This record gives sequence, C-alpha cells and structure tokens, in this order.
Amino acid sequence: MHVISQAFTGIWIPREVALDKDLTPMAKMLYGVIQALDGGESGCYASNAYLSEVVGCNKRHVQGMIKTLIEKGLLVSKTIGEKATETRSLTTASTLAFQKTPRAPQCMPPVHSSASPPCTPVHPNRKEDKKEEEDTMLPPWGEGMQKAWDEWVKFRKELKSPLTKLSKTKQFELLASLASEDEAVACIQTSIRNGWQGLFPPRMVMMPKRPALKPEDHSRGF
Repeated sequence: MHVISQAFTGIWIPREVALDKDLTPMAKMLYGVIQALDGGESGCYASNAYLSEVVGCNKRHVQGMIKTLIEKGLLVSKTIGEKATETRSLTTASTLAFQKTPRAPQCMPPVHSSASPPCTPVHPNRKEDKKEEEDTMLPPWGEGMQKAWDEWVKFRKELKSPLTKLSKTKQFELLASLASEDEAVACIQTSIRNGWQGLFPPRMVMMPKRPALKPEDHSRGF
C-alpha cells in the first residue's frame, strides 16, 4: 500500500480533456492528477503504483491510460538519468502550452499552480512499471471483463500457449463486438471451462441437438 502524499491537494481537468469523448472518466482524472504533480520543466515523476492508488485502479490499467494519453498528444514521456537510476518523467499538454507562451499566464490552469508543489523524484519509476510497459493492452468493457481477461491470460500460460499481441488485438475486437460485458465474460469463462485455446461468440457454441420426439415417445412420458 502506497501512502498518498499530503502535498497532493486536488486536480483540475482542462476543458479539451474533459470534453474528449474518446477518453474514459478515469483517464481524464488521471490526466488531472499528473497535471497537479507536474513540476513544469521537471515534469511528474510519480510511479504507476502511486498513480494507481490515487486514481483507484490497478497499475496495468494506469499504464494503458498513460499510453492512450501519450498517443493523443496530451502527455509527453521522457526518460531521465542513467540506466541504474533511470526514471520516467511525464509532462502534460497544458504545461507544455504554458512553457511555449510565457507571456500569456492566462493559459495556465487557474488551480494548477496552487493545487500542489512540483512533483519531486520521491516516486521513482520502479522496475515493475517497466515490466508493465511490455503489456499495456487493455480489454474492452469494465472491471468484470478485466478480471475475466486476467484469468484467460493465466489459463493460456498454463497451457504453454501465451497470447501474442496480434491474438490479443483480435480477441479484444471479438469481445467488444458482443452485446454486453456479461456476454463477453461468459465467452471467456466458457472457453476456460471447456479447455479451449480460442474464444468463440455464444452463437457459435453449438449445443447437441436432441432427437425429435415421436408420437410413441409421448405415451412413454417424454
């Protein structure tokens, strides 16, 4: 359990981030947290473990959301220091915009400057964070799907047939095409229960057909 710093007093989410329909509410919150801890030129050194405590999700989910924010140009990640003391620094688009226009202080989020002091390297980028970068793909749907997917990944590893990046992408597409999260979870559970190596939509799982009843069967109580 990581203790949340008392220096962290709150967040402010820019309008363009808050109205971005491609971002989940949790990703918007994460942006606000990183921005509150962003020390300008020094950036935010908070680890995934620390950020997961603040936002309220697992570290892999945090890594996936950071990747999405970077791809959308809302975050910039850079590595600082030598390999032995290497740390990750995150800078938000709001801070970068302010740095480019120092004569226009109104571009600075009004709460950002007083929300918390600059983030110092007290939250180093840990080894487990670097391992998570190797697998940042997140399944569709919500927490129920995340739990079922983790069981599926574990099941495939036990079969000595780990999922490849391409197979994950295709399976995510399949799960996202299903009618609901419950149906997607059931799809995974069915494959695990039957020892299958693939995922199949419920409509493709054919149940054995019962033979048609004959008139004489009714007389025997069928």
